[in-house]
Amino acid sequence: MKIAYFSPLPPQRTGIADYSRDLLPYLAEHASLTLFVDQDVEVDAELGARFPMRTVAEFPACRWDFDVAVYQMGNSLFHETTWHVSQQYPGVTVLHDYSLHHLVAGITAWRGDFARYSREMGYAYGLSGCRLAREVQKGLRGYPLFEYPLNERCVATSLGVIVHSEYARSKLQSRPEVTNVAQVNQPVPLPESRNPARATLGLPEDAFIVGQFGQMTPEKRLDDVVAAFRQLLRARSDVLLLLVGEVPEWYEGLERALGGLEEKVVSVGYVPDLSTFFDYVAACDICVNLRHPTLGETSASLLRVMAVGRPVVVSDVGWYAELPGDCCLKLKHDGTEVEVLARYLLELAQDLERARKMGERARAYVAEHCDPRAVARAYLDFIESVL
Repeated sequence: MKIAYFSPLPPQRTGIADYSRDLLPYLAEHASLTLFVDQDVEVDAELGARFPMRTVAEFPACRWDFDVAVYQMGNSLFHETTWHVSQQYPGVTVLHDYSLHHLVAGITAWRGDFARYSREMGYAYGLSGCRLAREVQKGLRGYPLFEYPLNERCVATSLGVIVHSEYARSKLQSRPEVTNVAQVNQPVPLPESRNPARATLGLPEDAFIVGQFGQMTPEKRLDDVVAAFRQLLRARSDVLLLLVGEVPEWYEGLERALGGLEEKVVSVGYVPDLSTFFDYVAACDICVNLRHPTLGETSASLLRVMAVGRPVVVSDVGWYAELPGDCCLKLKHDGTEVEVLARYLLELAQDLERARKMGERARAYVAEHCDPRAVARAYLDFIESVL
């Protein structure tokens, strides 16, 4: 099978680039792959040496050389050109976020093209969608980024759709126009077991470390995480909050939330090297990955944390709710998050053996459900059924 593969690739700062890096070698065991990238985009040297590469602009002229196009589609501007190509040349779309509203708004209204945004809303939601877009343009309401997924055109022009959760699959299958959809887990290679290297990372050996990994955005409920950490700090003085991930320039709330905690918080920003990322995870006693509202995403950073063998606290929503309760603790979004999270953190700080066993089960879950070879085989089985 010859596949034209469209995706961001390392070193682009998006989890979907890392996802493709992990998946491609295993897909290549059973299919011939050509990677299509944007013009003048830097690509990891190892991938560039292993796979033939062409620009997205070349695809129309060579599209008949391939059996199928596979489009990795996320909710950011990294996918703008893939979005346009997928509309013209239908293929199999991998929908990483159930909602694509940020992407569509980003290439239309946020560039001043409200007419095109209105057309997209009208295509997806009829006259009510057009009226809603008009209200947004007039400033009568904000963008309905979480209420309206705006993935309808993307799904309608796909031969088939792959998603990573039962949550997203059930939402798609409830729509009468959707016929070919499959749930395939994320590929997460299992890292080697490692001992905490706190001294090497400049972290205190005797602290109880709470980790937060991945891009820092308001949907991660960081205000709640910091508030719960403050409660934990009142109960124990030997605690530290470790933040590993990029903070967008527009997100000012995190700095305010951290006020007064300077000696108890270590923020290292974006870590491009995966081995160093795993070292930071291994240095933690427990990690937190909350999400509300959800865009229907599956968190690769959370799965990597689990793969290292660390217990996690997650929101009881979307894909996160599908994780087994023996390897994570879950929070309801009901106004009690801060108090419950603080209690969870204190309980595990007082029972490190329980935390260790939860981490072992988390690693076992990733090993069983996220094996890249099994993921690649499921991809190809679905593509063959679609073709």
